[in-house]
Amino acid sequence: MVLSMVFGNNGRRAVTTVLLATTLTILGIGCGGKANLDIANPEKRFHEIKNLYDRKKFDKAIEEIEIFQVAFSGTAKVDSAQLLLAEAHFQLKEYLLAQSEYERLADQFSSSPLVEEARYKSALSWEKLSPKRTLDQKYTHNALDEYQAFLEEYPKSQYAKAAEEGHANCRERLALKDLDAANLYIKMQKYDAAILYFDQIVDSYYSTSAEPLAHLGKGIALTKLEDYSGAKAAFKLVLTKFPGSNAAIEAGKQLREVEIRENRNSGRNF
Repeated sequence: MVLSMVFGNNGRRAVTTVLLATTLTILGIGCGGKANLDIANPEKRFHEIKNLYDRKKFDKAIEEIEIFQVAFSGTAKVDSAQLLLAEAHFQLKEYLLAQSEYERLADQFSSSPLVEEARYKSALSWEKLSPKRTLDQKYTHNALDEYQAFLEEYPKSQYAKAAEEGHANCRERLALKDLDAANLYIKMQKYDAAILYFDQIVDSYYSTSAEPLAHLGKGIALTKLEDYSGAKAAFKLVLTKFPGSNAAIEAGKQLREVEIRENRNSGRNF
């Protein structure tokens, strides 16, 4: 007999044959009709399942955890089993399922000491789902939000450094996506739209590698719009804030060109 499971849109498990599940767990019957649950000793059974996980038998561990959770729902090991379930999905690179199970632990076992780890790994799972930056970045935004919330709640966590790195990686990815969009608008000669994206990078994704390029790009867009005063301010900012960078070298060239244009225009006015 097989325990029937269905998955909703959010990846959470729903047991569809409750009576069968209850019968199986009470009898201690698993697949193949073998007795595989010691209903008097959840601690022992959990360690047997953990052994499956440690031997990288993740699919089998998932099956046994799901049975364990029904049989021992009121025991002290149920939160550990929930974390192990999430970890098994993570190891199988089933990151959407993993994230859902980490979140389930945090929601349903809010007083558990395992919540801190689950919250961090929920954010990590979202980050693992982040696609290349040409695609929609919903998962990256989710990761960024969860890393931020984690760092605010657990600033001294053992996972804080890793969360900071993940947070920075997400900001970098989102900044570069906006930079790609801004540069595309430059090529399309839609300079006002490009400036909006450059400003968004500066406001939201400062301290990323895209920031100096955003100031530089804004200066170039303003030059195209013949706003020479604004362009010079943007180029000078790059020279002042990012001296010696490739962006600063290019900003110096662009600044000289703008000054030449201004001098030419001044000469025409006489």
